[in-house]
Amino acid sequence: KKAANKMRNLITALMEYSRIEKKEPLVEVDFNDLLLEVKEDLSTIIKQYDAKVTWENLPIVTCYQSFIRILIQNLISNAIKFTAKNITPEVKISCVEREIEWMFEVEDNGVGIDSKNFDEIFYIFKRLHNENDYPGNGIGLAHCKKIINIHNGNIWVESSGKKGSTFYFTISKYL
Repeated sequence: KKAANKMRNLITALMEYSRIEKKEPLVEVDFNDLLLEVKEDLSTIIKQYDAKVTWENLPIVTCYQSFIRILIQNLISNAIKFTAKNITPEVKISCVEREIEWMFEVEDNGVGIDSKNFDEIFYIFKRLHNENDYPGNGIGLAHCKKIINIHNGNIWVESSGKKGSTFYFTISKYL
């Protein structure tokens, strides 16, 4: 039964991955409102880990709303999930406006990522940790990369050992 559930979750994730394309309308999204909604969606995991999710005053950005919501949910839930057992997860989201794009930062105090894995983590089914230690199917960051690609942006990570990670992503102003 466990294997069947795992396979069902994997098929669902693959179907979601295949649906990420430019088929929905571009809309103006207030990222402050979006973060409130995502925080509510993730309230179970936030309470479970006693996590703190904060953000600065974020902009209104033209984007594919449902996909950006998936991106934000993935980044926040990963930041919470990949935190050492005795640490209270803290996630901070900020944004700076650039000439042709918005650049967002999602900073955490999690377990960090070895620099040799910075590119690999965005590949589909690439897991760095044992599934028993950190649940998931290894497709979340691949989703994020595909979502950012359709927004003519980039996504990358910086991390210094075990002192957390900062995920950066850009969304073009010209979609």
